[in-house]
Amino acid sequence: MRMPLSRKVLVATLVAALVAMLTVGWVYINLGAVETNVHQLSEYTVPQALAASSFDAAAQEAIGQMRVIVRSILHANDDPVARGDLIGAQRELEAVLARLQHQLDLLDQFEVDAAGRPASAEQVTVQRERIAFTIDLRMKAQATDAMGFDLTVPEKTALIQSLTDLDQRAAAIRVTSAELTTREVEATVVAVDQRLGFTDMSVWLTLVTVLGLAVLLPYIVQRAIVRPVELLAGAAQAVTRGDVQQQVAVTQTDEVGDLQAAFNQMVQSLHQQRAELSERNAALEREQVALATALDDVQRLSAERTALLERTVERLSAPVLPVLEGVLVLPVIGTVDERRRSLLQTTLLDAVAAQHARIAILDLTGLSNADAAVAHTLIEMVQGCQLLGAQPVIVGVAPALAAALVYEGLEAQAVHTRANLQAALHYAQRELRPHTGHTANERAPHT
Repeated sequence: MRMPLSRKVLVATLVAALVAMLTVGWVYINLGAVETNVHQLSEYTVPQALAASSFDAAAQEAIGQMRVIVRSILHANDDPVARGDLIGAQRELEAVLARLQHQLDLLDQFEVDAAGRPASAEQVTVQRERIAFTIDLRMKAQATDAMGFDLTVPEKTALIQSLTDLDQRAAAIRVTSAELTTREVEATVVAVDQRLGFTDMSVWLTLVTVLGLAVLLPYIVQRAIVRPVELLAGAAQAVTRGDVQQQVAVTQTDEVGDLQAAFNQMVQSLHQQRAELSERNAALEREQVALATALDDVQRLSAERTALLERTVERLSAPVLPVLEGVLVLPVIGTVDERRRSLLQTTLLDAVAAQHARIAILDLTGLSNADAAVAHTLIEMVQGCQLLGAQPVIVGVAPALAAALVYEGLEAQAVHTRANLQAALHYAQRELRPHTGHTANERAPHT
């Protein structure tokens, strides 16, 4: 069937008009999607990122004040100025916690995005972590306020460790929030790029069908949307690579201009936060070094006190008591091991020599073990006293010890023995009293 030229023109015109209408409709749909994504980014993603950044900054400031409080508590006993610092830090901490709670309340408003859709599960999880972190931080602040100044080493270590844990949690929340914001920005930019790609295709199709419309529309789209968004996409990619000094020119007063201004504000905030974070990290490193030094000092003092206590216990395990002028008493109580045998012998002989003792009384009433080694040591102590000019007197010899002494070769006439300490002291007084008429029987050893 032959079609008239006019009809062909009409059909072609109708087809061109239909294609143009469909193309314009498709362009309109894509531009609407771009506007929706831009609106989502400017009205939800960027404000949420700014609120999260403010929360992270407040959290870091609160942890910094907590470290000042902990340092003041650790040095409060030695530094009166630290007590004043403690009060100021506690007041500052209350103000910081109030700002932290305010930022947390602002973040609660982002449960629904700009399109009315609920927040993602990751955003909900991060918000829950922020809430839990805020509660734990406030509880730790209250617990720190209730602490005294005389803390033990384990308590100080636990306090320092708890602050380190809070700092790590804050860092984890900060990193997760930044990653979510970056992903949302990248996803929005990718969606905008895809829609813009469809728009470019539609523009080229319109150029084929309607030359007049094709001349105007690409210029408008390219100038008003494509170029600014491409610049934003490039700047966003540079930010994801770590360049937080990117800035884009604000060329319009519509949503794209708002997005450009919000992007610049976000990048400036990220740059400032990175600088502040670097300063805080340096300050935290210095504080950690100071705390480590303080901990070393505490451990050193503890070791010195332990050594002093051990030396005191060692001296008390072999007490030589000067009961009378020229008379020493060495009470031996409990079990005598190898180390104590040497200590008893050295202590007694040194005391005899230093005090020029004439009589050395060994009170063995409380001795628990009576083996051959103990007997051999007692014999050496008796012989050592005799060589130093002192008369040894043994008190409270048990049957088992007597047998061990005889077995080791102690001769009964070589040493004086008494049943108890009172008898030995009477003997010592009698021996030291000036006398001339004592019989030989009185000067002989007694058992």
